[in-house]
Amino acid sequence: ATLYMACIDGEWLIDDSCVCNDGYSLVDGVCTLDQGLTIDWCSTQWPLSFTVDAGSESEAIYGQLYVEGVTEASSEPTEITAQLCYTTDSTLTTNITCVEALWDDTFSHASNDQYVTWVTITTPGTYYYFYQFSGDSGNSWSRCDLSDPNGGTSYNMSESFEGSYGVATVNGGGGTKTVLISEVVDHKESANAKFVEIYNPTSEAVSINGWKVKIYANGATTSSSSYTYPDVLLQPGETFVVTNTLSTFQTAFPDVTADAASGSISGNGDDVYELVDNSGNRVDIYGEIGVDGTGTAWEYLDGVARRNMDVVAGSITWTASEWTITLSSSLEATPKAR
Repeated sequence: ATLYMACIDGEWLIDDSCVCNDGYSLVDGVCTLDQGLTIDWCSTQWPLSFTVDAGSESEAIYGQLYVEGVTEASSEPTEITAQLCYTTDSTLTTNITCVEALWDDTFSHASNDQYVTWVTITTPGTYYYFYQFSGDSGNSWSRCDLSDPNGGTSYNMSESFEGSYGVATVNGGGGTKTVLISEVVDHKESANAKFVEIYNPTSEAVSINGWKVKIYANGATTSSSSYTYPDVLLQPGETFVVTNTLSTFQTAFPDVTADAASGSISGNGDDVYELVDNSGNRVDIYGEIGVDGTGTAWEYLDGVARRNMDVVAGSITWTASEWTITLSSSLEATPKAR
């Protein structure tokens, strides 16, 4: 009879035998981790970057690998597990989502195998992605850097992942409705009556708890300040107005009450406003980060920038055709009238 020293990483059966978990084999009465296959080389092959609308399926994303004595064959290796992973964290350490990739039976190569998958990301933002492969049922993984981030013909080994990853830009457009920035005002007559309005064009209430509107002043690439939205459920068709100073706003717009006030609402006609959700993902933007707005298409000095009524989705890049801008006049300002 076999003497079972332990059934860790396994399961005792009714007949007192030990059945090891997947990826483990019984060796001298102990469930021992299978050595599996060694991933000799792999790459996040193609594309190196892509852009897609939130909620839409991406283009095909490919990864390749080489395992000596295995991938040279023309059949699918059953020992290999492939995944495409993505995250908004550029350090690739948190909030990672992985999806299974499929063996590409249309690919022909003397040494390598290729895998393919597609992703559908519903939240706009910038995402970083990479392939990873396992030869031991997922007990360990080899992350794969880009096939060639410098545009040449060389390949990079994956044994020590050095931060070479694909970049996906997920826009809020394409019919995917999201909360959006609906009006930006740099009040000409009453400077502290300036405001930023957001609007929910969807058919469902949206929690904006912890969302932020961030300001980038005078062409800065980092935000100088921000306003954090309270625990509010923004109803369908509802707006939320944040002004610089409540009393000044009330004087300028006596028939309207702003929802909140913050000194961070300080755009002087050439500053960028960015709307981000409570995970830090960009939902919408007014202007171009790193650009001083003076003389640009999005300048709103002493004026009003209103989102056109047919726009029902935010966008992570500013689009001129979505806005009507009036300079040197505050008469066009219509807070909470959308």
